[in-house]
Amino acid sequence: PSILVVPQPSEYQSNTGVRGIGNYPWDLSDVTLRTQQILPDNFNFDPNIHKLKILSSNTLYTNSTADINALLAASSVAGGGVYTNPSAGIFQTTETAFSMPLGNQYVYLVWEFVFENSQTVCYCSSSAIDACCDCTLPCETAYFSPVTSNISQVCSVDSNSPGNLGQLGFNGTGSIPTIGDIVFNSSDCTSGDYLGNGFYVVTPGITTTVPKNWIQIGVNGEVIGSGVCP
Repeated sequence: PSILVVPQPSEYQSNTGVRGIGNYPWDLSDVTLRTQQILPDNFNFDPNIHKLKILSSNTLYTNSTADINALLAASSVAGGGVYTNPSAGIFQTTETAFSMPLGNQYVYLVWEFVFENSQTVCYCSSSAIDACCDCTLPCETAYFSPVTSNISQVCSVDSNSPGNLGQLGFNGTGSIPTIGDIVFNSSDCTSGDYLGNGFYVVTPGITTTVPKNWIQIGVNGEVIGSGVCP
């Protein structure tokens, strides 16, 4: 698939049917979402970055930038972010006993293949020397739980659980890292020493906070996902 240059879905399909008939699931059905690479497609699904999401709602989200952004925020990662790879080019996940109350008219299945990337940069107005030699990025610290491999697992640990990583640094301005921030495997933001891929609970201090916040780390320590544990 081609890369979109404007924030819009590459495909938006709507269908109408009767619950429990054909492809239309009944309340508490198991719903499986799948992506399959078929040649000549050159898109590679990365379970550390891309997401398959689901939502039962009585709100009609239209094919507009505002509504799609709202849908992405309202939907949840299907199957707790646990993907299987039954054969080459196929990744799938199953949302078991998915709640679809009778009052909700719509079920949304979302293939979120976007990759958001933002970085903090230095700005120096005086000279190139200042920018290259004297400019420093912010380095805040937060406390990190042990690494886990999916959302379901990460919500079972805390920043003070056995095996926690302690206080680590990140290039950001908040009390905990957000999407686009870079997290380091040190408290002083040592260049190149990035935190490894995975899911972590993060807190401003060593004590547990409510709600419990998790982040997902991708390549080069970048925060590529975040959320709140139920």
